[in-house]
Amino acid sequence: MVTVLTALLTASIALLGYWLTYQNNIRLARRVERLERINRQLGEFYGPLLAIVSVGQRIFQAHQIRPRRERVKPPDITDPEVRAWMKAVFMPNNERLYELVLTKAHLLVDRQMPDCLLQLCAHVAAYRAIMNLPEDVGNTAEISPIPFPQDDLISYARERFLLLRREQARLMKALGEDPEELPGANNDKSFR
Repeated sequence: MVTVLTALLTASIALLGYWLTYQNNIRLARRVERLERINRQLGEFYGPLLAIVSVGQRIFQAHQIRPRRERVKPPDITDPEVRAWMKAVFMPNNERLYELVLTKAHLLVDRQMPDCLLQLCAHVAAYRAIMNLPEDVGNTAEISPIPFPQDDLISYARERFLLLRREQARLMKALGEDPEELPGANNDKSFR
């Protein structure tokens, strides 16, 4: 009788140990999957989005404050300098953002497409047509009905990037990894 009880107790402890190990492995696998998704979101969507938007914002601000002339009015597409900046700098950056949104939307944090990303895509599509107009056509402000969502877009990109970085660090700690080894782990403030 004692032998049977010992055998049942041993088997029960073994089954409990197996079940606990199994549950722990499932939890770890889910964390690893979540971390892999976050790494993809950061590396393939939110990192490039934030970088392109931040660089574009700095270029645009530098272009706007040029001492050469007052920039009270929107840029005139007939101005050869404005057209050159549009063709060489602004539109290529905007096209990269457009392609990023269209090809990597499955990596969004949000359940539906944010308005700032929809407005970005609409703006780029409208400017494609504008850039194909003859050079003697009037001011772009009279043609382009969709403004670039600069403030909303930079806020969105920055907030989601930092949200994912925090979640990434939390998951890395839970998996026993050192989040301090992440590139830029100590200087996320540069994106604020």
